Amino acid sequence: MKSKKAYSGIMLFGTLLGVGLSVSSIPSLLGEGTHTAYAQQNYNYENTGTIHVHKVANVNGDGNAVPEIDNGGKEITLPDTVKPLEGVEFSFVKLTKAEAKALGWTEDNTGQGQGIDEAKAQDLVKAKASSVTKAKTDAKGNIDFPVQVDTEDLTNNLYLITETGSIKGVVDEAYPMIVNVPELNGSDAKYFNYDIHVYPKNYYQLNSAELDKKDEDGKALADTVFELRKDNDATDLVGTYKTDKEGKLSVDGLELGDYYFQEKDLGSDSNKNLYLLDGKKFKFTIKKGETAKVVLDVTNYKKPVVSKVIDKETVDTGEDVKYTLSPSIPGNIGEYKEYTVKDVLGDELDYVSYEPIEGMTLNTDYTVQRSGQTTNFVFTEAGRKKLQDRFDKGDRKFTILLNAKTNSKAKFDTPIKNDVSTIYDNGYEPRGETPVDHAYTIIGDHDFVKTDGDTKVPLDGAKFIVKNKIDPSHVKYMKQDPKTLAVTWVDSKKDATEFTSNKDGKFEVSGLQYTNDVDFDKQGNPTITDKKINDYALEEVQAPEGYTPTRNDVPFIVSNDKDAKGVIDIKNLKTPETVRTGGIGTVGFIVLALGAGTGMYIMYKRVKQEA
Repeated sequence: MKSKKAYSGIMLFGTLLGVGLSVSSIPSLLGEGTHTAYAQQNYNYENTGTIHVHKVANVNGDGNAVPEIDNGGKEITLPDTVKPLEGVEFSFVKLTKAEAKALGWTEDNTGQGQGIDEAKAQDLVKAKASSVTKAKTDAKGNIDFPVQVDTEDLTNNLYLITETGSIKGVVDEAYPMIVNVPELNGSDAKYFNYDIHVYPKNYYQLNSAELDKKDEDGKALADTVFELRKDNDATDLVGTYKTDKEGKLSVDGLELGDYYFQEKDLGSDSNKNLYLLDGKKFKFTIKKGETAKVVLDVTNYKKPVVSKVIDKETVDTGEDVKYTLSPSIPGNIGEYKEYTVKDVLGDELDYVSYEPIEGMTLNTDYTVQRSGQTTNFVFTEAGRKKLQDRFDKGDRKFTILLNAKTNSKAKFDTPIKNDVSTIYDNGYEPRGETPVDHAYTIIGDHDFVKTDGDTKVPLDGAKFIVKNKIDPSHVKYMKQDPKTLAVTWVDSKKDATEFTSNKDGKFEVSGLQYTNDVDFDKQGNPTITDKKINDYALEEVQAPEGYTPTRNDVPFIVSNDKDAKGVIDIKNLKTPETVRTGGIGTVGFIVLALGAGTGMYIMYKRVKQEA
């Protein structure tokens, strides 16, 4: 949009019109002799002339204003800093005095600011279209308009020059001007000047804008794609640009007006995997007179992420576990339309409870929505603003604590997982969900067989209890609910659960925490550590009928290691018949022993007497 035009900056000079002279009137003003001598030496009557237009900007290349150009109609050498304007269109048409006066021109107004009505001038150019000459300035900002001079009446050589086509960067067009050819040439050797040079100025300004793209940690982001548009009703596209390796893009040649950058693509796959598109309009204005480059700092914030840890990576069946959910706080979460932390328990887990989120108020800042194995922590607009405040103060994560316990659906030596993710909508990308993070735990078992120590025949009816001697000063005994298989540890043997071998001699102890602690990788593969956290053993409390109970505890390891979890064969030996029955053999043995003892005593007494 063109603002009010500045003066053209030309000087129109005391023209023939200004003094009201015609060729025929010149002798009458002078003495005859003087006239004759002057006419012979100085009068130059020519029937052609040229109006030379030199179009320049109002501001030098160094940013300083171009001063008024007072050249007296003559050609001058402009400073190197003056910027010529190429491609500006001017219309040139001859006028009658009446037409000139209708535009506001007067015969005595021959200088700067002739007061010509611009709108009327433009209308007149349109009305006289058939006789209008149009031309555009060349690379040096020049146009030459040749004219035919009416030598019969030098005052009848009025020409209107008006700017009818602008170029990018021109804010104020030059005022229309009326020039007479020839102009009076003052005291120069030639009285009339038929080569008129005018230097109309335009208020011309183009500016630059630079966008500096970084992430929230200050890392430059290359390859992000932005559109630059004019901030008007049509939102005209200026161009599409991509940030360089330093995260910058620069656009030159911007006219005055309102603009905005808008991110359209994150570019590289690495950017898309890590960041979210920020599609808001980054607005700026190129203002008149402000020539400094406009610089915008634009930030891409990382996608939400969430991690989860469990307090115990191996547990007993029915044991409580605590999950710590650690969602990230996006850097612009205050602008989000949705932010939800989603937890999904495996079927082997039962939900127990959650703990209030620190600094948040339930049903004001967040709600908790439960369905089956899923628990959603949904943050309200108020809650998202609180999280924004925490980010601005330096926090990058917050904590949600969720309690669950394992149940009888757990498969032994199979990782039990709990999934967590975040669901988000930043208003610019489609509603999304972060990759799921998992936390794992595991439960184990061990198999045993009871056999005859001599014949290896399976033995049924043997009864055992399980003890944990990890704290030798405080041995605990396993108690297991027969329905839920939940394990507890008691202090008394009499409260312990007994495990009995079946007809195949087999029995299983299941639902136990591993002997050594466990680490899981991201894929849920367990690794047994060197940290021993349990010391299990079997104690036989009843042997099969006819067998002697095992004297020592039977240690065992709960693990997924094939060697460690092999079936343990617990052997029993039969009780000797004589001990087991207490029959005649025993009596005879006793009598014989007594008889041998008596005989030895009599022999001893006899030897003593002989001595």
